[in-house]
Amino acid sequence: LGNVAYAEGDYPTARQYLAEALAIEEAVLGRRHRETAVTLYELGNVAYAEGDYPTARQYLAEALEIEEAVLGRRHRSTAVTLHELGNVAYAEGDYPTARQYFQEALAIKEAVLGRRHRSTAVTLHKLGNVAYAEGDYPTARQYLAEALAIKEAVLGRRHRSTAVTLHGLGNVAYAEGDYPTARQYF
Repeated sequence: LGNVAYAEGDYPTARQYLAEALAIEEAVLGRRHRETAVTLYELGNVAYAEGDYPTARQYLAEALEIEEAVLGRRHRSTAVTLHELGNVAYAEGDYPTARQYFQEALAIKEAVLGRRHRSTAVTLHKLGNVAYAEGDYPTARQYLAEALAIKEAVLGRRHRSTAVTLHGLGNVAYAEGDYPTARQYF
């Protein structure tokens, strides 16, 4: 029910249901259980959607701690939570911390999923966004080009996610004053 309310954009109701689920999970399964971590992760996503970044970071950090203890550091779920912590840091404008989280997530995704996986490409794209926000256009271009190559190979040229990365590359070219290249990407 919490996930349904979240999908509908009713964040207060989502938070209420998820908090109830968390209380039950902690009572029945214990604090250090995978399902408890999932609910903490979902509460973090609700707080993030509401713009409450400190609370989102707290929930996600708790979820990460449990995931690392229960699943291990090199697990896909751990990488996903690291990625979300990167999103929180990015939204707060803390680019060095965002980069650190995204790089950790990328290393795990590459080890677990492989370099040519959609989820790996998403994290590469996020690293490109961080570099772009910092004004490091060559690094942004490199990350986004890597993400684009993976997305084109895995999803195809005419996929929404591929288009988002093309747009990111266009933004980089535009910021550099390379308007002909920006036009090609856009």
